Amino acid sequence: MTRGDAAAKSAEILHLLMICFRNFELALDRFAHQHWELTASQLRVLLYLRPGQAIPALHLARRLHLDPGTVSGLIRRVREKGLIKAEQLSADRRVQLISLTPRGEEVRKEILERAVATAPWQSLQSISDEERQQILDGLTWLARQVTPPEVLEWSLGELRALLGVAGDR
Repeated sequence: MTRGDAAAKSAEILHLLMICFRNFELALDRFAHQHWELTASQLRVLLYLRPGQAIPALHLARRLHLDPGTVSGLIRRVREKGLIKAEQLSADRRVQLISLTPRGEEVRKEILERAVATAPWQSLQSISDEERQQILDGLTWLARQVTPPEVLEWSLGELRALLGVAGDR
């Protein structure tokens, strides 16, 4: 393969990843709105909070890979829906601790249960184990090229905790 061919194939891979990401994002937005009148970003707030645990808003922003100002607006809107609560840390009034309300815990559980019926999830369930492993191997390799190892491992650990699965793949 020539250098030009390799560059064209690389561009095609990245383009296809962007198409997939955008379509998954649109499906997630429809899913969140249809069932709970949430946006995809608001849904992610619920997913990144764990029942019975409070985390600083800044940590939530890091988990979501969003600017703290953007997360502040998300927190306000999700709090207005009664799904999370935000309390100021008594030792440092600048720190907001974010946690799920009982209703937020219920909705989070529903999200995880219903997600398996969404089109993106179903499309990945319909492929063979071998095809799924090939895709996973390729995406893992790509993620390792563009993500610091500690960030990737932390992110995968968060996903495993969210899904209730253990260990490496």
